[in-house]
Amino acid sequence: MKRIAALIVFMCCSISILGQKLGHAYHFDFDSKSISQTGNFNDWRKCTGSSMTLFDESSVITISDSDFGSIGFIITKVNEDKQNHAWFFTCMGKDNIPACTVIWQKKYVTILVDDTVVKYHISSSHEEEH
Repeated sequence: MKRIAALIVFMCCSISILGQKLGHAYHFDFDSKSISQTGNFNDWRKCTGSSMTLFDESSVITISDSDFGSIGFIITKVNEDKQNHAWFFTCMGKDNIPACTVIWQKKYVTILVDDTVVKYHISSSHEEEH
């Protein structure tokens, strides 16, 4: 039940970014994902068409997932862990409610929402302008 509630919160925290000039972005395509509440990522499944775009100039992350739809978050804090080659993004959702933490590593993007973690495997990435 907690997993379903967390996923509903994840979906409800979307923001509208249509019509805004968002600038430079990093785009990631995903080929598989695993959802966990324990930190064990054993159940990997395909997620064709899923992706994430990180707009670094406008501090926005958008995620498109075949299960959750399109979701947007405002980045409020960024930390780099040089030792583990990871970037941590603290994000707010609708009505300035803390929404999630996004962790970007070399091969994975991990999203923490409440007690649920969604880990995506990056199949390809590129930079783009919007």
